[in-house]
Amino acid sequence: MHSPIDPVSRRLARRSGLCAALVGTLLGTGCESPEPTPRTKAPPPVAPTVAEPKAELLLDKVLATELLPTSLRTDEEGPPPGARQVVVNSTQIRVNGKPLGMLRTSPNGSNLFRGRPNAKDLDGALLPALRDVLRGPGSKALALRAHDHVPYPTVFSVLHSARVAGMRDLWLKVVEEGKPNVSSWLHLRGFGSLAQGDELDVRLLDKGKRYTWDHFAARWDDAHTACTQQGFSDCPKKPKAVARGGELTVRLALLEDVMLRFIRNGDDSFGTLSEPSISPTFSFHSQHLMKRPSPLASTIAPLCAVTGCVVHVRPDESSNVENVVALISTFFPNGTGAPQVIFEQALSEAQTDALHEQRQAARHDERAEGDPEDEVKSPQFRALGGR
Repeated sequence: MHSPIDPVSRRLARRSGLCAALVGTLLGTGCESPEPTPRTKAPPPVAPTVAEPKAELLLDKVLATELLPTSLRTDEEGPPPGARQVVVNSTQIRVNGKPLGMLRTSPNGSNLFRGRPNAKDLDGALLPALRDVLRGPGSKALALRAHDHVPYPTVFSVLHSARVAGMRDLWLKVVEEGKPNVSSWLHLRGFGSLAQGDELDVRLLDKGKRYTWDHFAARWDDAHTACTQQGFSDCPKKPKAVARGGELTVRLALLEDVMLRFIRNGDDSFGTLSEPSISPTFSFHSQHLMKRPSPLASTIAPLCAVTGCVVHVRPDESSNVENVVALISTFFPNGTGAPQVIFEQALSEAQTDALHEQRQAARHDERAEGDPEDEVKSPQFRALGGR
């Protein structure tokens, strides 16, 4: 299991700059804990009438920067007014300031499932209660504040539920690298959810730039050159015989190393070619995450730097929000095209079947509502019935 980024260490580094503000703003609260313990019982949460609840604004000014993931990409403008507000910490999920569900604690001192949803609250990977609160008329923008240590499987369930509910754009609350006391946003112009190993490379986004395999093949040499110029050794060179035609999947994976993989999806008429000819993988040591300037961004730049890309993100089971934000923002730092992300998660066969059904039901609901963007689909998506 990797541990490329330790949110606790980052939090300790930020703490010295935050303690004065904490003590001055929250009387009686010291620096021993990253979250203050109020002396009196807090009033019941009230649904907000503006985009950001006052309680969350207080957290932003005083505490939240200590708990937020760090990003090389930020959007100062933030989500639009009316965006749905979701907060996920180590113990609960809150929507628009109201507690929605509790997350698992650490039974018998084990941290294996800490911060993950309880089985009774899940339908496969879906959180039905969250979906029901978010669905319906209103903004299709999701503003998510997830503490840096929240496990990736929890975030996947939150995002899958939000996407099934009709959310399309995602803003993640972050702090910019080098500015630890100032909160900002990481904007993904679209997002979707997919089971790892699912062979259905369908269009999960309503808009976005999906390139063909030929588009990448024409830029393969540029990616190889950029990779080697950064001093990396695992930079596959374009072979003399390269397949033609087909669609392209771009995958960012975080295992023991960081991997950037370009995968051709098409017929088998080029079956005599070796796998590296149709799915080259560029590998980087995890220590290169969060470097500025980003050496990893230069490798994907020939394809995605200007207009952005639809990319699949595949962290491993030990990853948390800090790792995921680092992975995305390292490949797409400030100054590059905004990505659209399909989040992948390891699911059982039953969970994968449930995910397909939930997504198909969501598409049916959107068509029934006369969604004007519903026709923007790839032929493969339509052929699969919108799954």
